[in-house]
Amino acid sequence: MNSEDIHPKWVVHLEGPPIEHGLWLSWAGLARLQELILELRAAPDVTFSAETLESLAEFLSQAGEAHSSPDPEAHPPRPFRAERLAHAANELHARAESLKESLTQPEESSALSPQQMKTRQDFISAWASVHQLMSVGGGPSAPLRGCTGIVELSLVWGW
Repeated sequence: MNSEDIHPKWVVHLEGPPIEHGLWLSWAGLARLQELILELRAAPDVTFSAETLESLAEFLSQAGEAHSSPDPEAHPPRPFRAERLAHAANELHARAESLKESLTQPEESSALSPQQMKTRQDFISAWASVHQLMSVGGGPSAPLRGCTGIVELSLVWGW
């Protein structure tokens, strides 16, 4: 399911001991972030680890499984390793920061096509939205440290 197919009111909720107040993240926003990552991977100078790609894909797959059930909000929460999410969030944060910095360097940005510039700017913006939602209500902010254990992923309608 691509980001345009996901209604913006669907929210992924993460809850568990490593997350004090729980996290509420936009499912469509995370799907858009994944789409932008796939576009960025086409550039030789932008890489993402296999672990981050797999974690994000599995995370979105679990949200999709919940959504496809007869009653998505009643779907039992799915366990997810907090370390994997923290690693992925830290890498995405670092990549957004490095791309933001590279766009300020004329020698780097002048070599990019308009589409490459737009994709990088869109990725930076998409990550900023996810990161902002992470820290709402006292939630964690990247870089994430000391995230261990299991969190439960569920899908909720509404913001």
